[in-house]
Amino acid sequence: MRRALLALGLALGLAVPPAHAQFAVGGQAGSLGGATLRLPARTPVAFVLDVALDGAEYLTAGLHVYAERAIPASPLHVYAAPGVFGGTRDGLAFRRTTAGARVHVGTGYYAGRFEVFLQATPGLRVEPQLSPFVYAAVGLRYAL
Repeated sequence: MRRALLALGLALGLAVPPAHAQFAVGGQAGSLGGATLRLPARTPVAFVLDVALDGAEYLTAGLHVYAERAIPASPLHVYAAPGVFGGTRDGLAFRRTTAGARVHVGTGYYAGRFEVFLQATPGLRVEPQLSPFVYAAVGLRYAL
């Protein structure tokens, strides 16, 4: 009986929550390349924070609300993550800034603690002037 309880306790202790419900860190490369963090929430969504160099050479930071859905009969999932961003072109001087809204949309695959993803990011820059854009990236996150 003691062994059965010990085995059950070990199995429960080693159980890993779904990868999308875990804190994850990684990187992405493409026209929006940099670091990415996924921060779990107590809801069906998570938050994604990214710091990236965008196609217009701005260093940006963005915060996005991340929701995903599994594709039936497939190891893939799709996701959407609407959010806002801000950034600068000239370091901490902030003489040339940018801000706007964007949404990451893409597909991914979980392999254990790893997530491999491919995303497109359409958005609207409102500073320094109103201009639409579309970026693309491929990335890898590791759930801690």
